[in-house]
Amino acid sequence: QLCFTVSLGAVTATRARHGRGSFTLHHSRAWIVDDNQAHRELLRHMLNAAGIRTRCAGSASEGLELLHQYAADDPFELALIDADMPVTSGFVLAEQIATRNIPVSVVMMLGTSAQRHASQRCRDLNLDAQLLKPIMSEELLETVARVVEARESSSARSRKLVQHQASL
Repeated sequence: QLCFTVSLGAVTATRARHGRGSFTLHHSRAWIVDDNQAHRELLRHMLNAAGIRTRCAGSASEGLELLHQYAADDPFELALIDADMPVTSGFVLAEQIATRNIPVSVVMMLGTSAQRHASQRCRDLNLDAQLLKPIMSEELLETVARVVEARESSSARSRKLVQHQASL
């Protein structure tokens, strides 16, 4: 009988999947806008567990206030926006971000399965990714890693929509 012990260092979910280690999401800042408090808290927990600092807003107007508040000193690198919110939809919020040149590196629309047709609208708005609820932690972190990696490796090329759909 042969026995042995292997010691492996801790790795982040993004490095474990991609293995390149050329970037890290640890200490990044994320901005979450969702009218559903339970969804906000779940996303916050997933991102915090990966070392990503978060701020949350329950509406588009509250979200814009947060963006402006932190834009100069500690800007957000990642934005997670619920597409289906009352008063101002996530799509309208994404348009406002684009027209105001707010410095957010990544924008993700979080839609329900009924919003699969929204992919073209995401492309029209030049958004980086679309995830469909319910979102699993690994799925979220893998998508974020792909989007960040693509952005870092091709800053001059036009971005492609990264679409990752939750298992139905």
